[in-house]
Amino acid sequence: MTKPEDQTLEARKRIVESAGRFKVQLNEEELDRWMKSITEATGDSDIVVDKETGVFGHKVTMLDFNPQELARFRAIGKIVEFEDTSVF
Repeated sequence: MTKPEDQTLEARKRIVESAGRFKVQLNEEELDRWMKSITEATGDSDIVVDKETGVFGHKVTMLDFNPQELARFRAIGKIVEFEDTSVF
């Protein structure tokens, strides 16, 4: 079984390699800070729940939203929602 530390190092390596392939400038100190923040905010789980709003999603995605943006997406969801009548 892969240790979380090994997964983090492998993910970091892939990010650095991808940035190089795409010729994207990457501040590796900032990358380390960002990856540490994600790990601390989410622990071992890939799915997180915002307890105040009930919104859930992948840990990286959820870090990108603030409460106002989440409220906007909930409002959009009410406009485009449909009743699921499929039978399994």
